[in-house]
Amino acid sequence: MSIFDFQLISRDDKLYADIVRRFERWNRQETDWNWETYTIALIDRRRLLAAGRGIVNMGLVEIRGVWVEPEWRGRGVGRQLMAEIEAEAMRRGCTRAALDSYSWQAPGFYERLGWRCFGVLDYPNGTSRHWFVKELAPGPGG
Repeated sequence: MSIFDFQLISRDDKLYADIVRRFERWNRQETDWNWETYTIALIDRRRLLAAGRGIVNMGLVEIRGVWVEPEWRGRGVGRQLMAEIEAEAMRRGCTRAALDSYSWQAPGFYERLGWRCFGVLDYPNGTSRHWFVKELAPGPGG
């Protein structure tokens, strides 16, 4: 028995967007919270071959959505993509980067690029999620 009448909201995208807006207002009051995003992409004749997104906030870039088309893997495209994402982050003043990768994705790839795994979460189904961090060179004026 609950004293509060909580509701289950299954189609929750609109509600969650409202929650995010509230968190952003709160976070901006408490710190230098200021998200900026960018995407580095390799596009050939309007076909996306590789891309990755950087989310810059408080001197750190969180890298998400790194993708290289399967037929382009093993050619150095991913390595160059990561270098471009990191370089843009440094241009924007970031000195640290973070990302995560599931066990079936590319944790070994990131380790070969100098990323340090600082945490692993094992899921009940045998999958694991790996969190990485990398120190970047000082940003402009740093």
